[in-house]
Amino acid sequence: MTTLMISKQEQRILIALNAQYSNKDSLASLVTMAKLLNASLTGLFVEDSRLLEVANLPFTTEINRFSAEERNLHADRLIRGTKKVALEIQNLMMALSEENKVSWAYSIETGELVSKALSYEGFDVFFPARNKTTFQPPANLKKPLIYQRVILLYDASPQFDRAINLIKTLVGKHICYELTVLSETELPADIRQALSTINHINFQCLSVGGPLLISSLNLPPATLVVSPKSKARDLSAEELTDLMTKMACSLLLID
Repeated sequence: MTTLMISKQEQRILIALNAQYSNKDSLASLVTMAKLLNASLTGLFVEDSRLLEVANLPFTTEINRFSAEERNLHADRLIRGTKKVALEIQNLMMALSEENKVSWAYSIETGELVSKALSYEGFDVFFPARNKTTFQPPANLKKPLIYQRVILLYDASPQFDRAINLIKTLVGKHICYELTVLSETELPADIRQALSTINHINFQCLSVGGPLLISSLNLPPATLVVSPKSKARDLSAEELTDLMTKMACSLLLID
């Protein structure tokens, strides 16, 4: 199932979604960010193939997280629930995108979330803050969550220049207020100069960096981590999946 609004934009952002981890505040913030960047959005909802395989096994049970009640896990019920959530997210994305006049698309695929999202070439990829509760559309569609802090992971790739421009736009439009730049080496002088116009900025040099470090920092959901996509490609599929599961905040990978 794919819904498209025809409009070609230079910058394209893909948001990775599934039934377990879908955060309405992160989606609303991303739509606002896309509007400021004149970017198009593609929502990719991934039905977890591994979970469906488990549900098809005999004697598979699930435990209700609130009542601790144990019951059989049936694949057909899981599929119905997943499709219901996918439709709710699509309706929310449509409402937010049309309200903000953002070009959007939405598709549903089956597979593994991280690998599917990173297989899209020519897209920046946004992983929303992990929300371990059932997805509930907001009662209204007013002003989204503002990022209080952005963590920028440095590397020498061309994508880092795009990341700087993105950060400057967010700060200039008051979408975020504080920037921390993490680097495994001393930042080049021209990079410091390019970032010097941003208030509330600090630099940290770490002996061990990269995306895996982020999962150990206990960052709150109102944080946005921005990294060149090249850093993610250095990780295995298992490492990436583990990273996304542990992170409480949002991650934007710049292509």
